Amino acid sequence: MNKSERIRHDRMPCVAGRFYPAVRETLVEELEVLFSSVGETIKYSNVRAIISPHAGYVYSGIVAASAFAAVPPHHVYDNIVLIGSSHRVSFNGASVYNAGDYYTPLGKVKVNREIADKLISDSGYFSYKPEAHLNEHCLEVQLPFIQHYFKKQPQIIPVIIGTSEIKSIREISRSLQPLFSSGNLFIVSTDFSHFPGYSDAQEVDAETAGAILTGSPEKLIEVLRKYKEKPVDGLATSMCGWSAGLTLMYLTQAEPDLEYKHLMYRNSGDTRHGDRNSVVGYHSFVIKEKSDKPADGVLINKAEARMLVSIARKAIESALGSGNDIPDSGSLPEALRKPSGAFVSLHLDDQLRGCIGRISSNEPLCDLVAKMAYAAAFSDPRFPPLSLEEYKKTKLEISVLSPMSKISDINDIIIGTHGIYIRRGGNSGVMLPQVAKERGWSVTQFLEHTAEGKAGIGKEGWKDAEIFIFRAQIIDDNDQEII
Repeated sequence: MNKSERIRHDRMPCVAGRFYPAVRETLVEELEVLFSSVGETIKYSNVRAIISPHAGYVYSGIVAASAFAAVPPHHVYDNIVLIGSSHRVSFNGASVYNAGDYYTPLGKVKVNREIADKLISDSGYFSYKPEAHLNEHCLEVQLPFIQHYFKKQPQIIPVIIGTSEIKSIREISRSLQPLFSSGNLFIVSTDFSHFPGYSDAQEVDAETAGAILTGSPEKLIEVLRKYKEKPVDGLATSMCGWSAGLTLMYLTQAEPDLEYKHLMYRNSGDTRHGDRNSVVGYHSFVIKEKSDKPADGVLINKAEARMLVSIARKAIESALGSGNDIPDSGSLPEALRKPSGAFVSLHLDDQLRGCIGRISSNEPLCDLVAKMAYAAAFSDPRFPPLSLEEYKKTKLEISVLSPMSKISDINDIIIGTHGIYIRRGGNSGVMLPQVAKERGWSVTQFLEHTAEGKAGIGKEGWKDAEIFIFRAQIIDDNDQEII
């Protein structure tokens, strides 16, 4: 039987109703509560992996939500590679699900069966073992977070590791290396200490987290062995998904430009459902590029984002005779007083109503945004000045820009992450990153539209022009997202 003729076996949920709600509406409500409980978080533009726990949501849900919340929800990934360690069966190598799709109460999660097939055909360390997946909870509990959080649903590649041999884990990592790119997100599913007392769990979990933060697989192995040999009352394991975590660490070890950041720690004793005499620990981590610094390293958190939106709106309202004065820059947070390029866009009835900005500036960000907001409302030559009635229905968006980097290879451009600036002779043009993503352009189309529509050098003009890329932190009236 060839691949196209094989019988399809979708993987149905096995822990819905136990680890998380089985009713769709209740599950959505719980996820919304979990994400709101995380509060304001930094969102990194180039996240390559997260580490997230997999216990019942009443115990570890907020920690899992903190891992997902480090990723911009609008970021588009081609695939999510889910890696967990088998809790029920042992076997050689790893099992990748290629028999069908996964389901949860929120619906279908599509499996990239083509990539799953390729892993099996190309590597002697991968196979498909149904028993490894059907009653295994560690990947399943991550799926509702994926379905609820990401605006565009990527396909998944579900991997369960059955071996405890270090050599085999290293080979599994090598087989996954081609998938470990900026186009894919890796999610490692693991809890940490199992069943020590509350204070012992804190000690063990802190040391395990410290080993992970070094990025050294050898350091993690050392700490795991220490607590396997050291008697800690009640401790069954210091990291149940250690083989999945070690697989990720072998992947990241090959890329020195990546770094681990710790996000949150809790254990079951921190919840009203837990017993502090016997707890399970939960950590969340994000693995990202070291150079990933939103807005030239200027962190615009949600509170500062709201201030920046308020400044932009007051600049427009003052001109319309209906607003208060803009606050003095000296009273604002330092992040808003640092120089940065920025664009302000106005939308009315989902149509552009004005957009003005500067690719770079020596002015404080707060001052530039005020000027660009006024210009977008009243000085964009494509539109008449904004009226008060129009303004009342206008949505506002601010793009805070990072410094530009000149590139020589257009493959360095990532749609949805990078904006581009093209310069040839005295002609130049810029296009923000969200434009290409919203319109579904390829890299070539992105370059053609910028060259022709913005720089005025013709559709093919980018081929002999200087090309620069930059990132943008996008802020609107409702929320903050870093692309």
